[in-house]
Amino acid sequence: MAEVAKTVGRYEVLHEIGRGGMAVVHLARQVDLDRLVALKELAAFHAADRDFARRFVRESRLAGSLVHANVVTVFDYFEHAGTPYIAMEHLERGSLRPYVGQLSTAQIGGVLEGVLAGLGAAEQGGIVHRDLKPENLMVAADGGVKIADFGIAKATQASQGESFVTATGSTVGTPAYMAPEQAMAGEIGPWTDLYSVGCIAFELFTGRTPFHAADTPMAMLLRHINEPMPRAVDVADVAPEISDWIERLTAKEPHRRPPLARDAWEELEEILLGRLGPRWRRESRLLGPPAPRIPGPETPPPSGSLPPVEGIDVEGTGPDTGGDLLAEDTGFQTYVAPPTPRPPVQEPPLEPPPWAEPPAEEPEPRPMTSGGAEPAKPGGQAPAPPPPPAESAPTVARPAATRAERIDEGGRQGPGVTQLARAVAVLLLAVPLIAVLAPGDSRWNLFAVFSPLEAVGIALAVWAITGAQVPAAWKAGVLVAFGLLATAAAVGLVKFAFERLDGASPALAVITLLGAVAILVAGLRETGRSAETAPSAADPGTLLLGLAGTALAGAALFVRYDGFSSLWSEVAEVDSAEFFFMPAVAVALMLGALLVVLGTRPAFASGLLMAAGAVTALHFTGVIIAAWRAIGEVGEIRAAGFIGVLGGLLVLAAGAGARRVSRGG
Repeated sequence: MAEVAKTVGRYEVLHEIGRGGMAVVHLARQVDLDRLVALKELAAFHAADRDFARRFVRESRLAGSLVHANVVTVFDYFEHAGTPYIAMEHLERGSLRPYVGQLSTAQIGGVLEGVLAGLGAAEQGGIVHRDLKPENLMVAADGGVKIADFGIAKATQASQGESFVTATGSTVGTPAYMAPEQAMAGEIGPWTDLYSVGCIAFELFTGRTPFHAADTPMAMLLRHINEPMPRAVDVADVAPEISDWIERLTAKEPHRRPPLARDAWEELEEILLGRLGPRWRRESRLLGPPAPRIPGPETPPPSGSLPPVEGIDVEGTGPDTGGDLLAEDTGFQTYVAPPTPRPPVQEPPLEPPPWAEPPAEEPEPRPMTSGGAEPAKPGGQAPAPPPPPAESAPTVARPAATRAERIDEGGRQGPGVTQLARAVAVLLLAVPLIAVLAPGDSRWNLFAVFSPLEAVGIALAVWAITGAQVPAAWKAGVLVAFGLLATAAAVGLVKFAFERLDGASPALAVITLLGAVAILVAGLRETGRSAETAPSAADPGTLLLGLAGTALAGAALFVRYDGFSSLWSEVAEVDSAEFFFMPAVAVALMLGALLVVLGTRPAFASGLLMAAGAVTALHFTGVIIAAWRAIGEVGEIRAAGFIGVLGGLLVLAAGAGARRVSRGG
């Protein structure tokens, strides 16, 4: 039996397992329940400090208000001989720090899932952690993770009628993981913790923090504020879509990050499903011990005496925790932010509270202190990110036009592969202009070559999809299909324009062709950057539905569309061969996607099928319009168009089914 160093209340203190700037953590045994706990004691040199004692009390209340499987549980708070203590669950495996650089993609996904789930619970309680890092993520016995150390957590809302106040000029965190708005004492919220999660994810995937080469903590803070975040894909062998996800979390402007932890997780889950398949969680637990090599904390210690900077403790010797004290203290101010439009969420029950155990055994980077007031959020709701910061008074000048400031609406780095497609998609809008300029029947015959409906549809879809947060493999399939079919239609349009039209129409047709080819190139490049796990076999229902739609679209090539000719018969008449180009390529593409690609790359195939089905339906709608307006007849002459539209819609439905299967649901 271990030797008892001392007895504190109903706890037998066995030995010290950790020490921080604010408290000492002991391994102790709770006598009445005969269980081991982590007993956190307010450090002796702080015990007589009224402010530190009250922060310690606040920590216990914040921690005890959280009930979640991914937050370390708090058992008890008490005072003994005038010293405050917190008893919490003891996690023998320690912090995540020894595992950094040694985890698989599935294990990293499991870690991030647990962290984001725990942050989701904190958001509902109106709590921001403010010091997330591997040392504060504890490994549970089942291989999951739990968030620990709410010593500098901030309540973003009033709790039980008590207003929290903030020490003017005091903000906290660890430089390697600190968000720019936190470093500059700006408004913090759930988006602040998500920035730290992005830095942790960067470190887990690459083995280093984003600005690991900084010489001092102060230099690291300045780089977080001023410099673009390095892309994980440029540092290590990281999937591009994961790198893009990290980049969205670590955007300089809070409004460009996912608003809540739940939103961040849903984005990452889509990526993991696309890359690892629906059973990725089977390999996500940290079941074994870490390798012997234990990397140290990435935050470098100060190299020497640094010049003082007003509002920032560059030496890292300031208090562990921010100044959210009780209202009667002097020299502090209360601030309540205006209500946000986000709908209210219910607070979790107050018992039994889960909470945090501080890191044991590994050295922990010392939190830094910096200037600025921190607002509290009212009303039991997760706050929304603030608007883009105005030109206020940061203590450091920012360089103009940094790369991080050129992130598009979808959160991706620009310019990039998909941004190329987004930019050139507008060139397809030349097709409606050609239709306006075309005389008489040529205007309507144009609908059977490259319908303005499909040109506008492709342009809008490319614009929307390249700015959306969707799996890279699916996006690649969509761009390849749009680019290939638009190129086939544009080739026919160039032939049609040079033979039948004049004025600016031939030049506009060439511009359309260039835009279509650029979309195809972007799709092919995106295909090379994406990867996914193949299922054991293609879904039979999806395959049959897609083959039925492809058969109908193929049959439409041989059915009369204008009362005289089929699209196939137009090939023999060289003057009208362009009518056949696009639908023939569409049938070949859909058949290849179903018989070749679906069984090996389901997400990519689903993108091909959905895009090809939609474009085919729009194209044959144009064929119907061409036959109706150019010939002036109705009825059976439009049979080819109707058959083609039905075939396209069936293939579109098959693509949607393939995407559902590829996502595991």
